[in-house]
Order: sequence, then C-alpha cells, then structure tokens
Amino acid sequence: MSVLQRIENLLKPLDAIVRLLLIICFLGMVSAVFAQVFYRYVLKSPIPWAEELARFLFAWVTFLGASVAAKQKAHTGVELFISFLPKTLQRIVALATYLICMVFVMLVGGYGFLLAANTTTQHSPALHLPMSIPYAAVPLGSLLMLVYFIYLFIEELENMQRDINQEEALQG
Repeated sequence: MSVLQRIENLLKPLDAIVRLLLIICFLGMVSAVFAQVFYRYVLKSPIPWAEELARFLFAWVTFLGASVAAKQKAHTGVELFISFLPKTLQRIVALATYLICMVFVMLVGGYGFLLAANTTTQHSPALHLPMSIPYAAVPLGSLLMLVYFIYLFIEELENMQRDINQEEALQG
C-alpha cells in the first residue's frame, strides 16, 4: 500500500465529516434566511438573530467549502500556459503551486487562530455567542486546506516518480 493510499484511507472519514458539516451549515443558513423573510414580510415580526446566524453559517460554509474544493482541485487556475510546458515541468509547477498554497493557508490560518483566540470574550449582538465561534471557521478551514494541499503535493510527487520510472523503462 502506497503512502498516498494510506493518506486517502485516513482522509475518507474526515471528508465525510466535513461534507456533513457543510450540508448542515448550508441548510441552517438557508433555513434562517427563509424564516427571516417569512417572519418579516408575512408575519410582520422579524427574527432579530436570523441574519446574524446566516452570516456566521455563511463563513463556515465558505471555509469548509474551500477545503472541499481544494481536495477536488476545483479552485480556479490558469492552465493555458502550463499546458504548453513539458510534462515534467508541468508537475514541477504544480508542486510549486501547492507549496505556495500551503504557505498561504498557514498564514491565513495562523492569523485566523489569533483572531479567534482574541475574541473569546467578545459576544455577538443578537445571538450572544462568543465571536470566536464564527471566527474559528478561518483556522479550521485553513487547516483542512493545508491537509488537502499536503495530500495533493504527495500525489503529485508520486505521479512525477511514476512518470520518471515509465520514461526510464522505455529508454532502457
């Protein structure tokens, strides 16, 4: 069993949990907005906390969704110029890209952690939740993205090694 397969087996339960949380947060967000619209315009009695809840859940959906997109390589990329490069150089560019992404999400996650840690005593106006709860989406989502970028980096290394072995087999 390769390193990549072992990592995949470890990530399967994590993927399922993240997707479940994503679904729950999205349904909660849609429900809060729907209830707010119904109560405001039909019953003429708005819910004071619905908009705040929807905003907090939107932050969680954004960062959890970004991590899922990272795992699926679904983030936007400009591949036009890279497609003209030789296969080995394409893989090197992909590795460099994953390294840059790892550094970026570590920085975002680090600052997000500081933000969440420094807002534990501050409470939201409507829900009276510690502001560290919505801000925790930043470091958690960044950590998940880091895990997935490490996985993609290892995958790219294994693919690169496979390509080199195939070239050597064809030449020898």
